Amino acid sequence: MLLYTHLLYWFRYWQLSPSKAESSTWDDSVHQASEEYGHRMHNLCCDNCHSHVARALNLMRYNGSSSWNMFKLGLLVILYGKFTGVGGFLKTWLPFMILCLLIVIVVVLATVVPRAE
Repeated sequence: MLLYTHLLYWFRYWQLSPSKAESSTWDDSVHQASEEYGHRMHNLCCDNCHSHVARALNLMRYNGSSSWNMFKLGLLVILYGKFTGVGGFLKTWLPFMILCLLIVIVVVLATVVPRAE
C-alpha cells in the first residue's frame, strides 16, 4: 500500500516479497523508515527516495542483508523493475530519444549543409 501521493517520479517499480523480510518486521520497518525520512529534506543526488526505501530494507534485513543503499537499489530497479505502464515507459525513454534525435539532426545538418567560406 502506497501512503504518499506526492512522489517525484514513479515510472518503474520492483515488486518485493514480504516473505523475504525477517519475521514480521515489514510494516514496522516501513513505518520506522517513513517516520525517519518524513523529517528529512529529500534531494536528487544524496538523500532521496531510494535512500528511504534502502533504510526500510535494512531495518527489515530484506533477503538477509543490511547493506542496502540507493545505488544498489537503483541498479536492481533498473535490472528487475517493471514500468508502471505505457506512460511510465514513455516518460522514462521519450526525453532521451528526443535528445538523441536532435543530436543526429545536428550532426547530419553539419555534414550535409555546405559551409560558406
